Amino acid sequence: MLLRLPPELIVRVLCHLDLIDLLRAKQVHPSLKTTIESFPVLQYSIETQSAFVEDNENSDLPISERLRLLKNRQAAWEKCSIDFRRTIPVLHEPSGIYDLVDGVYLLGDANRHTLHYVRLPSSIHEEVKWEKINVSKPLVDMGLSIHENDLIAVITISTHPSDPSKNVLEVQLLQFSTGAPHPRARVPLLFLCELSEERLAISIEIAGRHLAVNTNRYFSTGPTARDYLWVFDWMTGEQKMSVELPPHTYSGLVFLSSDLILLPNMHASALDVWRIPASEAPAAASDTTENLPKLPTRRPLLTLVMPNLTSRYSLLDLACRAEPNPTAAWHESTAPDSKPTCPRPPFRPAAANALLMFTVRLHNLMERTMAVWSMYVRRVDLLAACEKVLEPRKVGKATALGKDVRKNSASEDVVLGAAAGASVGEGMIEDTGEDTDEGAGAGTGVDEQNADVELEENVGEGSGSLVLNAGTEEEVLIEWSLGEFAGEAEDDEEAEDDEDEDAQDETGGVTWISDDDNEDEVFLFRRLPKSIYPPVPYAVWGAPNAYWIITADAPTRWITTSAGTRCLSFVPSSPTANTPRPWALQVLDFNLYTVRRAALRGPAENSATGVLRRSAQEQSVFREPVGSTLQCTSTVVVGAGDEDDSREWNFEGVLMDDERLVGLQVCVLSFRVSPSR
Repeated sequence: MLLRLPPELIVRVLCHLDLIDLLRAKQVHPSLKTTIESFPVLQYSIETQSAFVEDNENSDLPISERLRLLKNRQAAWEKCSIDFRRTIPVLHEPSGIYDLVDGVYLLGDANRHTLHYVRLPSSIHEEVKWEKINVSKPLVDMGLSIHENDLIAVITISTHPSDPSKNVLEVQLLQFSTGAPHPRARVPLLFLCELSEERLAISIEIAGRHLAVNTNRYFSTGPTARDYLWVFDWMTGEQKMSVELPPHTYSGLVFLSSDLILLPNMHASALDVWRIPASEAPAAASDTTENLPKLPTRRPLLTLVMPNLTSRYSLLDLACRAEPNPTAAWHESTAPDSKPTCPRPPFRPAAANALLMFTVRLHNLMERTMAVWSMYVRRVDLLAACEKVLEPRKVGKATALGKDVRKNSASEDVVLGAAAGASVGEGMIEDTGEDTDEGAGAGTGVDEQNADVELEENVGEGSGSLVLNAGTEEEVLIEWSLGEFAGEAEDDEEAEDDEDEDAQDETGGVTWISDDDNEDEVFLFRRLPKSIYPPVPYAVWGAPNAYWIITADAPTRWITTSAGTRCLSFVPSSPTANTPRPWALQVLDFNLYTVRRAALRGPAENSATGVLRRSAQEQSVFREPVGSTLQCTSTVVVGAGDEDDSREWNFEGVLMDDERLVGLQVCVLSFRVSPSR
């Protein structure tokens, strides 16, 4: 019946199929194969789904041009070859405030009243110029939502008008394109709190209508010192969450979905998941957590326990980042009576499949040194793990939760691309009934001052489970031994009866108990947060999904090193005359389709495909296995400091977005601008 329809109708029907069904349709009938390969709109649908990007249906570019651009970009990233380089001098005295979002690099000014930004070029001949946004009060941080909302949220601190001994922390909601108060914000100035000192770290993120802010007083330990977590609907000014916390509780935040936020808990060495209360405002179209229970927000919904450390190490810091944030659909992200004021790309990375990156800084107590690890988890995998734990309002056994529960088309048993040069789908579809993964080899601050920005363009299971006494409020013993993990969520009434709990019970704490004669008898007692559901051991949520890399001594001061399914990593290399720094730059891609194509074709000269294996370094740091079956491709960037590069790699750090790499040259001893090469 389908084949009797006119070709135009057949194409309309096929446009609604997901990637797996489209590829299978090509095998159903020769005419369907011809149709799919002949119509650019169907080829574009295949390419966008396999690249985990979202199409901008409002783009002025024709489908054929969008298809060409996407193919070129994917090919360039797979080879990691630099198409062109541009050096952009920094002409002002910068501060430590920076960000790289939606193709815009933003850098604060030492005067604390100006934000300078530059739209990074997509071609060698594109004009580049610095622009600025002025604010009336000293700024301390900012959050960006450019393509979706044309929004920059600037956090300012100023002297209290009636009490000079206090300061006022506020958020100014500005239109990025004009620097004026945002026209869609009913309350363009949001009050946060009063505080008696300025020395605090701030995290701010925007996802759809939600704006989340977290403060961290690293240097305040007095009885009155507090950290805070706020969530606003920035369009209406409604404060949806206000949580008071002991100092140095949360060290950052990321959005899991439009109404779930995740914050690293430094006291408990865990990740707390909070649900944002519902309101009259419509939820974002990309929300994937509508089936999770709606429960009170006086405490975290869920606590994900980080892996246990050996007695040699303690946790110093836990930073996090994810790019992009969950957003509304393209057609919902602009007021109906207005047009986008900022230029938008023809496509963007899908937030659901983006990497969550955690930088874990550890203190080696024996050697008095620091170890730095990076943990990567795909947002869709972490959300699926949370949903599995919370459904149906009961936690099951660890053996039932410890498997991969990815909920996207990539979990299908499909292999794409059979030969080198083959485009997506020009391969074979394997349906073996088992996972084919096996066997395949917040603006943040820095102390130094940026002096030059160089742009590099890419156009185009253990022996048992964990025992948790999770149903009590007492200290919880976490030990690698035989047992099972079980518990039930507290009733809503019981959850609401804990307003007078001590702050320590809310946020957790860490205590070591050891036997000097036997390190195997060292156990970690954690007072974990009183979350609504029992704490989830790392073996349940992390072991199936997390990918760990040691990054000690590598340039890790900048955390803006991931975009979509890709991230930057540094690997040791031998210094040469052209590469004085003992690090080679590589791009890791966790796109399952890219991994499978690379496994079929064989890796390129500068790339490899594999899965993390348990190393001696890992065993000395963690008391449990942390590696997973999560795979990625690893490709050394050609032209960014490898031995064949004729130019010296002289970058203190490298940032990335979905289109380009940005190398940073830093002037440490002076604010003077270093000359461009």
